[in-house]
Amino acid sequence: MTLRGFVPHVSVLPSPDTDELLRHKGINGGLLELLRPFGERIPGRVVIRDSTGASRPWDDYGIRFTGVKDGLENPRLTTRAGVQATVGGGGGGDVVPEYRPARLRTGGDVMQIDEDIERHLAHAESQPSEENTDYLNFKTLSDRPTLSPFYSLYIRRLLSGIPLSPHETFSHPVALVIAISSRNPSPIEELRSLYSGSNTGEFRLPPWVNNDFLRYYILIHDEDHDDIKKSTTLFEQMKRHFGLHCHLLRLRSNECLPSDDDSMRLPQCEWVSAAEELAEIAERGV
Repeated sequence: MTLRGFVPHVSVLPSPDTDELLRHKGINGGLLELLRPFGERIPGRVVIRDSTGASRPWDDYGIRFTGVKDGLENPRLTTRAGVQATVGGGGGGDVVPEYRPARLRTGGDVMQIDEDIERHLAHAESQPSEENTDYLNFKTLSDRPTLSPFYSLYIRRLLSGIPLSPHETFSHPVALVIAISSRNPSPIEELRSLYSGSNTGEFRLPPWVNNDFLRYYILIHDEDHDDIKKSTTLFEQMKRHFGLHCHLLRLRSNECLPSDDDSMRLPQCEWVSAAEELAEIAERGV
């Protein structure tokens, strides 16, 4: 499990029209929310290269998709009154700060992790399941692992959303995904603008982060409203301008319903920060 916490990080930089397309589909977090669950566990064998360039096959491989500014903000803000703001609402005097996804995705706050685990324990005690009953009653069955599910949850929350820092590179991105949609009126200019913003502009990371990483360019084709022939022509143009690291992703922009035959539920992320989960719990009113 610890190895799965220290995986390569890939930043995601979508154009505004791309996130608008995904929100119209029902994914409020945009392209990043769509990609995150599928990076945590990649099926099949993946061949990776280590720092010396040697190839090595890996069966249980994953990557972490992040926003371009994730890990730079303090996960717990201090209000003007000097009170530490939280997202969990555990006490009567807690202050819920402004909702900012990039800050919520930053982990490392032990107080938030403890509060998150306490909420899971309280829920398990009030509504016990078969999986947790033996652990809550201090029983161990020979045919079950002795590792507590709450300990596993604590490790995931502790190693999720590792903040960016100059003294180690675990959360420094190794690649950047730049995405536009087929509804963009100036796609090539938009791709160049996003690249420039990530290289020297507003999306540039601090100087202690190596900016010499791979860029991947994605064209998201709207199956419901755009012409695939035009998108294919645009995709070939992208490859001529930006090289072979270009990909075409075909998506339906209309929101799927559970009753649709070909619909599937978007998987949930296992590796989320405690602040993210506390914000979700507060939104549900649990």
